[in-house]
Amino acid sequence: MSSKMTSILKSEKNICGIRISAVKTGSALVSNDPISNHIVANDFARSFMILDDGREHFYVAFLSVRNIPIGFCEVSVGTVNSTLVHSREVFRPAILINSTKIMLFHNHPSGNPDPSYDDDEMTRILATSGAQIGIHVLDHIIIAEDKFYSYVHEGMMPFCVAFSKEIYNCNS
Repeated sequence: MSSKMTSILKSEKNICGIRISAVKTGSALVSNDPISNHIVANDFARSFMILDDGREHFYVAFLSVRNIPIGFCEVSVGTVNSTLVHSREVFRPAILINSTKIMLFHNHPSGNPDPSYDDDEMTRILATSGAQIGIHVLDHIIIAEDKFYSYVHEGMMPFCVAFSKEIYNCNS
């Protein structure tokens, strides 16, 4: 996917007051290939995230049942070292566009992708909330300069027991 993607072609949708960017697949820039691992997920996120304004930005990517990106939404813009995220703002757009899988992304302007205690707690809460409503949180990736941290790759999403080994399985 990353070799074909230099930027995301998108159309903006305003659904119930939420601005959701719908990914236009099938073009020369965006593949119909699923997000199959943390490296592809990182490349996908870098194509739409704001990374250079010195503040944390939190995004949610919405995926089809085959892990093909169907949209994304900026949920929160914070300060230099934090951002406020609530389950309500993460899952409302996913419900509105009928997404059954999501991926979480945010940046660390410090250049260090290692998660904080608050990042860990937020990830746990969001994964648990998603499981309760049938929307699977596949991964949470923290991006910092040329590095990134994947909760799944680092084995830090044990609370997603049903998906821990096949988190990027595209056949479910």
